[in-house]
Amino acid sequence: MGIANQDMWRTVGVHSCKDSLQNYIQHPCSSSDRLYFMADPPHLLKNVRNSLLTQCIILPATVVTQFGLPSNLVSVDHVRKLVSLQDDLHLKLAPALKKAHVFPGQYQKMRVNMASALLGHTTASALRYCVSVNLLPREALSTAWFCDAVNSWFDAMNARMIKAALFKTSAGKLEALNQLLTVIRDVKFTGRDSWKPIQMGIQLSTTTILDLHRDLVCNGTYNFLMSGRLTQDCVENLFSCIRGRGDSHPSPVLFRHNLRVISLSQYMHIAPSSSYDVDDSIYFLDFLKTRPVSSATAVDDDAAFVDQHACT
Repeated sequence: MGIANQDMWRTVGVHSCKDSLQNYIQHPCSSSDRLYFMADPPHLLKNVRNSLLTQCIILPATVVTQFGLPSNLVSVDHVRKLVSLQDDLHLKLAPALKKAHVFPGQYQKMRVNMASALLGHTTASALRYCVSVNLLPREALSTAWFCDAVNSWFDAMNARMIKAALFKTSAGKLEALNQLLTVIRDVKFTGRDSWKPIQMGIQLSTTTILDLHRDLVCNGTYNFLMSGRLTQDCVENLFSCIRGRGDSHPSPVLFRHNLRVISLSQYMHIAPSSSYDVDDSIYFLDFLKTRPVSSATAVDDDAAFVDQHACT
């Protein structure tokens, strides 16, 4: 959702507005293929959470009527009240929910797991229970419904296991994507009544996932679509490893040196407090280790190949 990316989208003709959407372009080298564009779902989740911290979300009247909600207002104040209620309890309704989730600092706002905990199913269930025992007003049910809707959407957009992937028969997950896609187009914010970047990003990314599922799974030869492979978690984890070597803003030369050291030493372990999920791809040196070695010549060739590319 950066400015440079949005400028690039506009240059090639990709746009996501309330009344129109273009999420792909024709492949420049193949007339039968398309290039799809999307924003990063983990970043979108953080943007939704950050918006809720400063303003309320107003749900459309059709959603309030369809799901029988008591109010059209989604407010983080209900979650803050929940955190306050369970603060002194040993058995908590939402154990993962802390004060830092509703009053995050500068770096805590960057952590995806904190955003997913705030907008998660456990939070929604805890809000519903508090309403049932009169600890929270009934208006909190609207906030609980929104948390569940965002949680189901993010699970489908960030699937990293085969069981969570999108199959032809994944009717529930596809319904969750279409539901939030419909809702996000008509929601409003208490700050300014305008089309927000997070609405643009969610509409663009969700439509792209649905189109890829149709093209690759429903009409193609793929058995399932693992949407988590379309995020940029692997890039963010690489940047975290490079910054973790002592300089949070490395120069281009230092970036290159750190990248070389990390690649050769396989220092790509992820800190427990990382903001992103561990990427399960095969790294370069692991790939070399798994290659069959038939002679000493093959080992020498691999070593020469590593030396040559490490220098570049």
